[in-house]
Amino acid sequence: MSEFKKLILSLRDQPNKVEKIVKFVESNPVELSKMPDDTYVVSDGNHRANLLNLLNVDKIPSTVDGEFKLTPVEVLKRPNGSIGTQGFSSENMMNLLNHIFKKKKTFVDELFEDEELDQRIIQSFKPKDHLSDKIWDNESTLNPKIRKKLLEISDAFIEYIGVEFFVHDIIFTGSLSNYNWSEFSDIDLHILIDMDEFDSKKNTDSISFHNMMKEFFDSKKNLWNEKHNIKIKGYDVELYVQDVNEEHTSSGVYSILNNKWLVKPESTKESIDEKQIIKKGEEYAKQIDKLIKDSKNKNVTKQVDVLRDKIKKFRKSGLETGGEYSYENLTFKLLRRNGYIEKLLNLKTSLTDKKLSLKEQ
Repeated sequence: MSEFKKLILSLRDQPNKVEKIVKFVESNPVELSKMPDDTYVVSDGNHRANLLNLLNVDKIPSTVDGEFKLTPVEVLKRPNGSIGTQGFSSENMMNLLNHIFKKKKTFVDELFEDEELDQRIIQSFKPKDHLSDKIWDNESTLNPKIRKKLLEISDAFIEYIGVEFFVHDIIFTGSLSNYNWSEFSDIDLHILIDMDEFDSKKNTDSISFHNMMKEFFDSKKNLWNEKHNIKIKGYDVELYVQDVNEEHTSSGVYSILNNKWLVKPESTKESIDEKQIIKKGEEYAKQIDKLIKDSKNKNVTKQVDVLRDKIKKFRKSGLETGGEYSYENLTFKLLRRNGYIEKLLNLKTSLTDKKLSLKEQ
């Protein structure tokens, strides 16, 4: 978290907070960046433009809701020939901040809510001393009514896929089959099948074939989830088709078909480095926000793919070396639970739509 953001949060309920923020921004040193044509511009760092950056303002407006005018302190010519403004007066800053604080939900409130949500998510990672009593009976057996309903959901999903295959098992995995369940948990149902069953010639490139089949089943899963909003005891039900030969890392796996534990979880007191998780999560969140902003003016498809792959490998390495409680996996869960993974996926979709569309002349 930036020092400016920390300051705003710390001043949330203090008097004269506007004056203190203005003083902070004005007193920080200006950093210069050298441009390709050897000119210098003020860097996005510790200067007055921090306020506009945090507010996601691309250009300094001349008026705000007709209430007052923002007068640039300096006008500069960029290397590309466009004119930009750098800095604005203390009086302008006071007016702008006071305007923000008059909103029903202020900028500070939003920052505070973001911080509060991250802390709630971090707390949710900490293991409980029991399994969810909404789902499990006596910590050893799945509630019979829930098991019956999950079998019905699985049957409906398999019928929806529209392809015949042999079901090796239906397993319940994820945090709700473990001691790290929370309000953010889903019921993860995995349909186990043998992907090789679909390769009748048995001479197809195995990796390419499996990737193709995985994409097909993932597409069906996504369409299913878009059409349905199924909940069990308040928890969303997420379905997934998994190859029997696919490696799956989980310390809690329950067979729905056979009604027994395949991997029984053990209660543990794992140490969680909250600061490290939040720090890394903020790094990725900033990259995602920047890609969303940059996508308005240029093609960032390659950068999105690179970042998605980077996050995927980051999580995988954590699962392989430290398991479910590795800081890499928990960082990924933080990004997923606070909506940033969805932001990245939505950006990828919008870029694809834009690429495939043709504007009217």
